[in-house]
Amino acid sequence: MDDPRLIELLRQFSECLASPDPQRNPLGEIEDLGEEAVPRLVAALDHAEALIRRMAACALACLHSPNGVPFSLAPAIPRLERMLQADPDSLARLYAAEALWTIREDEAAIRVLVGGLRDSEAEARRCAATMLGVVGPEASQAMEPLIEALGDCDIVVRRYAAEDLAAFGPAAAEALPNLESLLREDQWTQVVGAEAILKIAPSRAEELCPVLADALHSRSSRIRYRATQALGELPRPDARAVSELTEALDDEDEVVRTGALWALGQMGPAAAPAISALVAILQGHGMDGDDVLIRGMAASALGEIGPEAREAVPDLIECLDESYTGPAGTRLRLQVARAVWRIQQEPRFLRSIGIEALSGAKWSLRRLAAQWLGDLGPAAQAAVPHLERALQDKHPSVRRHAASSLEKISGISPCNRAESPVERQQSKSPLPLGDG
Repeated sequence: MDDPRLIELLRQFSECLASPDPQRNPLGEIEDLGEEAVPRLVAALDHAEALIRRMAACALACLHSPNGVPFSLAPAIPRLERMLQADPDSLARLYAAEALWTIREDEAAIRVLVGGLRDSEAEARRCAATMLGVVGPEASQAMEPLIEALGDCDIVVRRYAAEDLAAFGPAAAEALPNLESLLREDQWTQVVGAEAILKIAPSRAEELCPVLADALHSRSSRIRYRATQALGELPRPDARAVSELTEALDDEDEVVRTGALWALGQMGPAAAPAISALVAILQGHGMDGDDVLIRGMAASALGEIGPEAREAVPDLIECLDESYTGPAGTRLRLQVARAVWRIQQEPRFLRSIGIEALSGAKWSLRRLAAQWLGDLGPAAQAAVPHLERALQDKHPSVRRHAASSLEKISGISPCNRAESPVERQQSKSPLPLGDG
């Protein structure tokens, strides 16, 4: 029986996946079907149109519950297995393989994805390479075909193959000669190639940093952003990387600015030359003005620099005196207080703000507070009663961090503490995807 509403949602889902900047993702509406979602998607796996079969399998691979209760995907397995073996559409077989791997890590799915790298259609090879990136290093049998794919006639396949091989780390050393050929291609491919080489051979950072730094001056904001991410992962960033990223804090593109700020935060003490620029952002003087999230990222970056950022402490403390409302304000205050702790080991701000955040409505902030209070060790003794209450939080991630922090603060292992029947039941609940 046809299912017009679901079919329309799956068409929209296809458009969403094809768009670099989707305005709307219909997957949420599919999830909202609740218990009906899985049987209706399974029925759609038999649709006459290949696109619908592909998107039904893709939706099954992505399916989650907004309430944190997982959908039972077992009913989809027999039909996905049949698609794997007999669907006439190669892309439908690949989407079925991805769904089967997601549901139960099926080895047959890996064989189909690896085979897809040699499909006659470039779209199928791209799809297979993308999906193998989701599987990651667990697909060890894919390494040789991926190295072979670095010579594919389609440049997108070559890029995806490089990204997949990067996930193998040093185990993919045999791919290095083939990856080096990507450094002679267009700038986007150069960045992808350099990034992959660095994850396989981190010792080559000095050699490849100029490739990434040059990319920060590309006319393409996507290339500039990708370069910030690669520079942020350098094992030993040099002075030019820090200088170029500091300059990128004033990039005309907001996403690039955010990427540069993130990258500097990853560099730790090496980012010390950027302290003045980070303080300006903390004060709201950057191109993003008084954006609370951006100011919080600047505070976090200063904290990661550590004691060398001591000059920023007065500005951080002054920031705590400002009036903030809502979850974004609470996050900023937590980030600022943690930065003060990391720079000069002053616990009182993080202790008081962390205790306050533990009783907030946003589970992600309760989790942060529970986690960061543990970093204070014995200096967070006053937070112990609050963390003990957090052991009964409705969110399992909050409970886990509260237990870990209690052990750091007082040396009492959560294993030595009896769990209540309510906690035992709660601990079986999966992690919700969104804030509650």
